[in-house]
Amino acid sequence: MKIGEKVGEYIKAQGTSIAELAKTAGLETELVSDIISGKTEFELEYYVLICNALDIDYGFFPEWEKGDFGMFKNLYYEQTKHGFTDRMISGFIGITPTEYRMKKKTGDFLVSDCRRLCLLFGASFDYLFETDNDK
Repeated sequence: MKIGEKVGEYIKAQGTSIAELAKTAGLETELVSDIISGKTEFELEYYVLICNALDIDYGFFPEWEKGDFGMFKNLYYEQTKHGFTDRMISGFIGITPTEYRMKKKTGDFLVSDCRRLCLLFGASFDYLFETDNDK
């Protein structure tokens, strides 16, 4: 079963309509309907908005593996949730956007980078930089 279908089953079980979910998530009803039916790709941006609208943890749907998260899914989620671009984040920590994207893939962040990111997102290091190997 695809993740869109799982979201559809979840909202049905919760007694929530597609229109209600769309309104809460700030998305068009037709788009949410297309995501659930599989007509539209379930992109990270939609995933974050829908999880927030449903007030569920980002890991609630373990099938979610789409997207270029790099090593740190929580960092990617927080960045998307707050609407920050790679350019914005890289400027905040004092590196180029290309360097930032590479660090997300390789995990080669400096301690000072990590501290700034934890402050920016108000998150702990353990959460923000958790990898699948840490679980």
